Amino acid sequence: EAHMAQCKDCGGWCHFKCAGVTEEDWSEACDGKNWRLNKEFLCKFCSYDKGLEVWKELKKLDKLGFFANPVTEEEAPTYRDIILNPMDLGTALKRLEQRTEQNALWLKGAFLQIIYNALLFNKAGKIFNYAKTVHKQGLRAFEAGAWPESELEGMIKKLYEEAQMREEKERERLKVQDGDEKKDLLAGTVKRVEALPLKPPIDVESCIIRSTVALGEGNGPACFLDACYVCGSSGVTDAMLFCVDCGEAFHNFCVGAPVSSMDEAAAASWRCSNCKVCELTGRSPEIDTDLLYCEGCDRSYTMSGLHPPLAKPPDARWLCGLCVDCSHCGRKTKKNEWSCLEDLCFQCGGGKKAIGCLDGEKASACPLCEDLVLKDDGAHVECSICEASIHEACRVESLEGYKAFGALGMAQSNPAKGEFTCLKCCWKLKREKSDKDLKEEAGKKIEEQASALKERQRQALVERTEAAQGELESVRRAKRERWEREELNREKYLKIIEDASKLLQVVDFETSGATKIAAAVLKRE
Repeated sequence: EAHMAQCKDCGGWCHFKCAGVTEEDWSEACDGKNWRLNKEFLCKFCSYDKGLEVWKELKKLDKLGFFANPVTEEEAPTYRDIILNPMDLGTALKRLEQRTEQNALWLKGAFLQIIYNALLFNKAGKIFNYAKTVHKQGLRAFEAGAWPESELEGMIKKLYEEAQMREEKERERLKVQDGDEKKDLLAGTVKRVEALPLKPPIDVESCIIRSTVALGEGNGPACFLDACYVCGSSGVTDAMLFCVDCGEAFHNFCVGAPVSSMDEAAAASWRCSNCKVCELTGRSPEIDTDLLYCEGCDRSYTMSGLHPPLAKPPDARWLCGLCVDCSHCGRKTKKNEWSCLEDLCFQCGGGKKAIGCLDGEKASACPLCEDLVLKDDGAHVECSICEASIHEACRVESLEGYKAFGALGMAQSNPAKGEFTCLKCCWKLKREKSDKDLKEEAGKKIEEQASALKERQRQALVERTEAAQGELESVRRAKRERWEREELNREKYLKIIEDASKLLQVVDFETSGATKIAAAVLKRE
């Protein structure tokens, strides 16, 4: 295929039409004139991954979240009149995730459009400077790769120049005011300007959803009736509660008041949600979620002022001290105390379901009995390791547990000096010690095995050395024996040669004698 290109990242091949490249761009790329395609070509998938990576970098730069979502009419009523092409990072992410584009090259244009819109709508000020900073830092994300140029860059540059000109004019104006003209202004030459009429103050919106009832015209006599502030109905008057502060009427079923458990005093001092205050301080906290409503009388309390204090609302039923009548200890609970049961106070076990919601700096649960431990009562000790608070009575009762593994000294140490260790930490220390002993034992075994391995290796080396020396000695002995045999044979050969020489001499002598005898015989004949 001639009209195919290879992705720079994944190395895959794709048709130029499938990659969203026009024939004109393709022909320019073949001639080496298209800088984007010749420098970096990415397929559809790699382009999406790169675009998502760049979007995440831009998201990190928008620390204040000004460009995270579209600008609404409530935030800026005239925004759509000035900005014709709105854009934000959230819209850009949706467009990127839809993958309708063949590549992510449009992302740079979207980023520049966001900056341009912010600079155009905010000619100066905090948002203008913020957009300028984000623009400067965001361009670094587009330094790597072949991102196309945009005409928005020139338009943004023009806005920067206009802002600089306005700043220079303002500095010139301030210089003029510092001169004689400013003195004339102080002398009374300023023109009078009539102020606009004051607008009436806007009342705080109610936190209770209410209904509006339109009354029709009638000929009969009119009279006032108590109507529910929520539903606007004047019926079921026997189920109405009246706020002691604002006087408005409410059906108990419209506001969810627990009238079945409320006494006359609770009903007479009832407050609606608009007027709720802490029954202990008489004030409304800055954060409404700090108020906790009693599920027995609907009174409200600040969680930090309770005894014990709460860090968050409990999941179980919550009752104030006025609604608790402890049948175990029989004492009268105070107003700032609370429980999760009507017949048990917190100290007698009524708050076990809400132990995890306590404020840890002021109160906690004893790890042995799981009852309340107040940090300021003095009848507890703290573990020097985990800093858990434990009743003194629980510490004494748990001595048998310390004896079980010989750590009685830890429980009998001086708690005032921070030398006390709870049973849980003692077991933990014992486990750590056991683990340490096991590690030491394992280390010793490893050392023994390593020593035995070294000894076996040394013995094997000695044996191999001795074997090699034995073989060498055998070779030497064989050579020596061969040499001795050769030396013996040489002596034998020399003796044989000597005997042969003697024999030859005898033969020569006898031959010469026989010759002489034969010659004498011949002469006689």
